[in-house]
Amino acid sequence: MSFTDDFDQLTNSLAELVANCWERRWRERPEACFGHRLRRSHIVELADLELFEDADDAEAITAEQARAVRRVDLFVEGLEGRGTAARDALLVVGISVGIESGDIDRAGQRAAILRGLGYNAYGVVAGNRITEATRRYAAEQNVEVASEIPKAYEELPA
Repeated sequence: MSFTDDFDQLTNSLAELVANCWERRWRERPEACFGHRLRRSHIVELADLELFEDADDAEAITAEQARAVRRVDLFVEGLEGRGTAARDALLVVGISVGIESGDIDRAGQRAAILRGLGYNAYGVVAGNRITEATRRYAAEQNVEVASEIPKAYEELPA
């Protein structure tokens, strides 16, 4: 291996480590990350989504739809609203260090599959970098953005 190959491998390993750390941050404190959106928020596992599992067992959704939902990075359940207007909600979260349009499309599609099964599901993309153009695209697609840009980063140009 050449120095360039070694450097490329090290760069890729570091990028993977950063991505894993970022994903762990969203998983470890859902109430801190999503508490502005849902009260009593908590992570739920895919196996706990009985309507989905029942639909998959009954082949009421396609195998492709089931695979798409099984690839969701994080499900956060909680209550939206307050008092008698409060209702259960499910955030279908895709996590990426740099949020791109494909992340938005996947989050929206996966939430739509779950809405079709009776969940009050919302697509969400979470990450630490997003361009203003991508943020506008998310709004157009009705996908929520949860981003936090550390002081060491500046927002990418649109």
